[in-house]
Amino acid sequence: MNSLSGTLPSFLGSLSNLQDLSLTDTSVSGTLPSFLGSLSNLQDLYLTDTSVSGTLPSFLGSLSNLQDLYLTDTSVSGTLPSFLGSLSNLQELDLSQTSVSGTLPSELGDLSDLKYIDLDNELKLGRGKECYHWHSKVVRKEPHSQGYFNWHQGYGSWYYDGCLFPDFVSTFVAVTSATKENGCVQVLKSSHLLGRIDHINSRGNLITDPERMEVILKKLELVYCEMQPGDILIMHGNTLHYSENNQTDHARILVVSHYNSADNEPYDLEGAEILRYRPLNKLPDSLLQDKNMIQYS
Repeated sequence: MNSLSGTLPSFLGSLSNLQDLSLTDTSVSGTLPSFLGSLSNLQDLYLTDTSVSGTLPSFLGSLSNLQDLYLTDTSVSGTLPSFLGSLSNLQELDLSQTSVSGTLPSELGDLSDLKYIDLDNELKLGRGKECYHWHSKVVRKEPHSQGYFNWHQGYGSWYYDGCLFPDFVSTFVAVTSATKENGCVQVLKSSHLLGRIDHINSRGNLITDPERMEVILKKLELVYCEMQPGDILIMHGNTLHYSENNQTDHARILVVSHYNSADNEPYDLEGAEILRYRPLNKLPDSLLQDKNMIQYS
């Protein structure tokens, strides 16, 4: 840590052409001053490992050119504000090791350029609820595979497991690249607002009612969720999604995990003990590199 300390000086607000502001690993303290909102050309704001505190102020939403926002390991607190969704050029957001908590605002879904997000705090499933692991799977789509997943909602089947609410979130982590050519996941924007749609059994799989689906496809925007290895896609339990076959010479691999709210476990657990609520124990990232902790079951 260098010797720079105190609050951010007001003269920074007059640097209208400033594009990068990095005060990482300093003793800078205090809340984020309002004059930062006048830095219309600012692209990168790094205040990692400082004593900056307070909540995320609304003027940050006016920084339309901001691409990277790092407030890692600071005393920033409060909830994630919806105005973050107005940062249309934001590519990287890191608020890990802060006291920011609450839920993910839906407006983050509007940030089409967002490539990296780290909110490794105590963020919970919708409306601040505790969540638990529902199940995970590895989805491997072989080269030139003709397999595809028709339009469906996760809650379309979990409803029949006895869960009363669609309080689920799913994560899709790309192990390999996911492209249009190899059958990346497709979603319909804002489709979670439709609520649960009736599903029918088609060759052993539950798919969305085709008649209703035909109308929905005319009304909602189709988004191809192309990803690079390590990218993550997060979706609501009622989000309509689909994927086509793999037309390439390489496999497409995803790790898919689903999480349910703690108070939404199935009302009838007979024969379905695996779906019972079990608390999540958060472990440090360092364990991934500890060979002594690797266990096989």
